[in-house]
Amino acid sequence: MAKTKYDFIKELFEDKKVNQNQRERILELASREISLESNLEERVQKIEDILFIDNPPDNTLPDLPPPQNIIKYIDPINLYNALHAYNQNPILKTTCHPISSANIDIIVHQSGSREYDFKKHLELIKLNFIDLAGNEKFTTKMYMLIKNYLTGEGTWSSQNIKASWGNKDIEEWANRNPNIAPNPEDSLIEATENEGYKLEKEFISKLTNKPIRNFNELVLYFKSLWHIKDDNPLQRILEIRNSDYKYEEWANIQFIDFSQTLNLFTDVDKLVQAYSKIIELIKENSNRNHQEIVISYYEEGSKKILSIHQLNTSWKKSISDTIERPFGNSMLPLIENQINGLCDLHIRAKFENNQNYELNLWDGKERKAKLIPMFDGVQYLLILKK
Repeated sequence: MAKTKYDFIKELFEDKKVNQNQRERILELASREISLESNLEERVQKIEDILFIDNPPDNTLPDLPPPQNIIKYIDPINLYNALHAYNQNPILKTTCHPISSANIDIIVHQSGSREYDFKKHLELIKLNFIDLAGNEKFTTKMYMLIKNYLTGEGTWSSQNIKASWGNKDIEEWANRNPNIAPNPEDSLIEATENEGYKLEKEFISKLTNKPIRNFNELVLYFKSLWHIKDDNPLQRILEIRNSDYKYEEWANIQFIDFSQTLNLFTDVDKLVQAYSKIIELIKENSNRNHQEIVISYYEEGSKKILSIHQLNTSWKKSISDTIERPFGNSMLPLIENQINGLCDLHIRAKFENNQNYELNLWDGKERKAKLIPMFDGVQYLLILKK
């Protein structure tokens, strides 16, 4: 069978001689070429095929852990930029906020219709997401979460939600309710006397403990998975995690200097997982029955920092060993599965001989130790970039 232009593009992406700048240029040219196609579903599929080529791992040594330098550093700023761009796009914004009359005007204008049409709205959503994914560096996990939420091709979030913009039941609802948006804000509800689409199956958000009963609540739940702000406060999310996982049965966890208003686009699900992994590391590595832990969340310049500070302890390795071999069997999965692409990770700690250091465990730079003043305990700093 003759090769198509898409086979050629995939081969270029798989060629190890092609550097990152060349890959970005190839992707830009491929996106332009695909934009000339007329079939929406084919365009979506071809973009996905190019962006997420399956590269099976080398299984020659399946029983050995990967070398500590095999994980390629992913800058967290990419995730922030991608989610910020999603939130600023006037069409994609309608998938994470209740829809207003002003939103309806934009949708009608861009779809070339005279009235709101759900099918044309959904087509615009998919096209805008394809364009955005071609220009922004989403993590694979976040890309798949958003894609499944928009298309219904799979479940999304750690709760494996099936409800989406692309489900057949919402399409059937739209056919019965022409010219009505599925997630209208209050003014549209009053004007149309229609509250929008109600979910076939309700559920409770594990992040916020709020019930999700209709499409308005669903889009806000979706937004809560990647936007920390005053009406989705991180402290409340972590308090729920502490309660659900019974951390306070063995630790006194206090929230001190914890901002309730800092605004940040990030992978909230993964951030909570990272928090849990560190709390579990503290328990695993502690001899004391009851731990004192202080949690803080604050701003330093353009960075937001989530601090997990275990008091009355010290770091169990020498500073030279930590620089050379920082990741044990417990720490390496944390870096690979939660930290990388989400945030940078530093520690401040008391080491042997009462020496106190801050060390950049994971930030894409050479690891270096910096002497700091007298310090109590071990502090994990999750540095979220903006």
